[in-house]
Amino acid sequence: MTIDLDYMKGAIGTDYGFLFDKLVIVELLVSEIRNISTPDANLPGVYVHYSPSLGFVKVGKSQNNSRTRSIDHLHDNTKTRDKKYGMAQLNNETGAKIFLFNVRSREDIHWLLGLEYYMEEKLKPLIASDRRG
Repeated sequence: MTIDLDYMKGAIGTDYGFLFDKLVIVELLVSEIRNISTPDANLPGVYVHYSPSLGFVKVGKSQNNSRTRSIDHLHDNTKTRDKKYGMAQLNNETGAKIFLFNVRSREDIHWLLGLEYYMEEKLKPLIASDRRG
C-alpha cells in the first residue's frame, strides 16, 4: 500500500472531509523537512510521522507551527513507552514522511484538537500521545 496525500485525505475524508477547504495539506519527506521554505508548512496544524517500515509513528498538533513541532520530535528522539524505538531513526529512513494538516486561518485552530484525536484513533501510531486525564 502506498501512503501518500490521497491516502491521507481518504483517512480523514469520511468524518473530517468538511474541513478540506479550511486546511492546507502538505506531504514532505523527513529528509527535506528542515529545508522547506513553503509558508503553508509553517502554520498551526496536525502532523503525522510515517515510516515505510513501521507504518504510522506519531500524530500530534501545534497551535503555532506544525512543521517546527514535528521536527522537535525528530531532534528530541521521542520514544515509544518501552524505549525501543526513537523517532530520530526516521532521519535515516528512505521514504519516511511527515504529513501536515494545517489551518489556513488562525480562527480555525479549534478544529485541530478534534482532528488530532480522530487521526490518532484511526491511524494507531506506534507512539501514542501522552494525554493525562
